[in-house]
Amino acid sequence: PAPLRRCGWQRGFAASASSSRSWGPLQYAFVDIDGTLVSGQGAIPGAAKALSELRSCVHGLRLVTNQSQEGAGATLARLLAHGFEVGARDIFGTLAAVRRLVDQKQLRPLFLLTDAALLEFEGVPTNEPNAVVVGTAPEHFHYERLSEAARALLRDERSELIAWNKGR
Repeated sequence: PAPLRRCGWQRGFAASASSSRSWGPLQYAFVDIDGTLVSGQGAIPGAAKALSELRSCVHGLRLVTNQSQEGAGATLARLLAHGFEVGARDIFGTLAAVRRLVDQKQLRPLFLLTDAALLEFEGVPTNEPNAVVVGTAPEHFHYERLSEAARALLRDERSELIAWNKGR
């Protein structure tokens, strides 16, 4: 479709890779942050310009991440520092999704998260845990802390284990 060609995007964005069925002009886009826009501590060359062009071609755009070591505020600051024109409402990550789940189910988790990630859970009760939330936080993966997590999970058969972001 012409709007996609104008933006330099290929057919795969507007049609199924396994069929020739056209889905029409691209209307919404989800873009992974780490490895697509930034890598390590630097922006991927041309990514800021490409994101700006994509934004002009779609009705809605969300930047997504499965990052469990930093909250949305830190992610936003990192993107802004690298020249991306983004706002807080553009970013959605697994920490936000887990926070919504914790709030919805009224869980009282034991957190195995970095201090930076814990900022996303400010105000969540943690007394008598009925859940364990695990992210990439190697400093918590030791006998005492893992035993505490196991006890929280075994205390009640309805306890929940929430984990994501398989490390490489």
